[in-house]
Amino acid sequence: MKAYKDAQGHARLFRPEMNMARLQRSTLRLALPEFGEEELLECIKALLRVDDAWIPQERGYSLYLRPFVMGSTPFLGVGPSNDAKLITLLSPVGPYFKAGQAKVRLLIDETNLRAAPGGAGAHKLAGNYAPTIAPQRRAAELGADQCLYSCEGKLSECGAMNMFFLIRDEAVEGGLELVTAPLDGTILPGVTRDSILSLARQWGEFKVSERDVTISELETAFNEGRLVECFGAGTAAVIMPVGGFVREDGTKWELPETPVDAATGADMSLGQRLKDAIEAIQYGEVESPWSVLVN
Repeated sequence: MKAYKDAQGHARLFRPEMNMARLQRSTLRLALPEFGEEELLECIKALLRVDDAWIPQERGYSLYLRPFVMGSTPFLGVGPSNDAKLITLLSPVGPYFKAGQAKVRLLIDETNLRAAPGGAGAHKLAGNYAPTIAPQRRAAELGADQCLYSCEGKLSECGAMNMFFLIRDEAVEGGLELVTAPLDGTILPGVTRDSILSLARQWGEFKVSERDVTISELETAFNEGRLVECFGAGTAAVIMPVGGFVREDGTKWELPETPVDAATGADMSLGQRLKDAIEAIQYGEVESPWSVLVN
């Protein structure tokens, strides 16, 4: 998660209770000792008050926080740890894309799995991230920036972000459907993911679905010109627009150009609109219970 400074110089956290709850679930999945979620959040707030000068003031900048838990019982063997260390790393960070919102190309990976049913894909564990590094190297060799993993023909998510697809469908309300994979145990319940779904449902302008999207459905929507927009979502970039996909056989699907305002040249994509709405809350420009004051 991240800490932000609003226009008045006050430090803020974005939906920290969700982050505490997910860390707790991940900790228990590894049979590590339980911690007090409210107590940890108060400790993090106290830490931010001490390190307040490290939180950047500028819009688009923030202080990245990475609380993590590791077993520390001194024994060699396979079994639960009765002791654990809970550590929080902090680092100032700038905009993910310094020269504007760049688009990425994704390899549709049908060889490697990020997570499987019955596994630990829904938890934020180091073991879910390290195995994605080698496949990402392979993606780069095929002209892609990251992998979009699949399981039994169903698209799941990237190594570090949830995926969203905006598909034109005249049979649904508004003629558009925003789709992301359901939380079936293989998908990480991202805080940004939940925020996007909540905002889109509040707007009520198009259908919002949590359902499976198959590679076949995506290909059909692309070939018929109904794949309007795709983007990834996560803490680091908030929204990462996707410019195209690469198949393992080298086939490339290039998505439509980003719609822009004729008068101002501003990005008119749904992804940009969602990013602007979320960042307005993060930086305290819009009042919301999602933005929690530290001071």
